[in-house]
Amino acid sequence: MGLPEVGVSEMSASQSPRNRPGQPPTMPQETDSAREANLHAQRIALLYEALPAALVASIGCALALVIINWNVLPQGPLLIWLAYQLVLSAGRYRLACSFKAGAPAPAAVQDGTGPL
Repeated sequence: MGLPEVGVSEMSASQSPRNRPGQPPTMPQETDSAREANLHAQRIALLYEALPAALVASIGCALALVIINWNVLPQGPLLIWLAYQLVLSAGRYRLACSFKAGAPAPAAVQDGTGPL
């Protein structure tokens, strides 16, 4: 009742022992590294795409913490911490703007033709 065994001599060229049905075909190392580099570039682009929402949330949380703790903690350190958070967010925003200015077009990233 089992499947008939196929001898090596009966295998077609596309079904070499390295490329059997049901298993992914083996790819050259260069193709794998290019694919990994393309995936890496797409992941980074997605992170920068989500950055504006993260910045708004970060600033909103910082403001909420300062307002909540205004009468609990000394105001000086709270204001210094808030200023630090705002400077940090401004730096992240500038980083996102510079990434957008130098990023390849989405089609170039998908094709793998854009700079990495």
